[in-house]
Amino acid sequence: MRITHLFQGPQRARDAFGEAEVERVLGAGGRITQINVWRPISAIVQRSPLALADARSVAADELVATDQRFPDRTGEIYQLAHGPSQQWYWAPEMTRDEVLLIKGWDSIDDGRAKFTPHGAFKHPEQDPNSPARESIEARCYLIYEGSD
Repeated sequence: MRITHLFQGPQRARDAFGEAEVERVLGAGGRITQINVWRPISAIVQRSPLALADARSVAADELVATDQRFPDRTGEIYQLAHGPSQQWYWAPEMTRDEVLLIKGWDSIDDGRAKFTPHGAFKHPEQDPNSPARESIEARCYLIYEGSD
């Protein structure tokens, strides 16, 4: 399972807004949060639904850093090892009218979750002949200006 690495978030923000803008926001006490908007784009999801972990239930040693190669740089993502304390959630039979908001990265460092582990899974009751899941995920940013 691939999980966006918390160091990937700052680079993606810099790619989207530029180094100077990110430094301006964060330097003035602001905050940047990346939210992924995920939804099915065709029929009801019956195969390989998306699961999300409660980030509080994932131990640090269950996150395995892995290179993610791009044409112009190498980033980093996490692969997730199974842990008995992990708590996972999923929305059964999602339709194209439903969305999931997934925290991809948060610049704040106050103990709250920096990101949400997520990935597709094979449900034990799914029909292998049902249509493959088709979905789309858009990356959005919330910028909170600082008070300085």
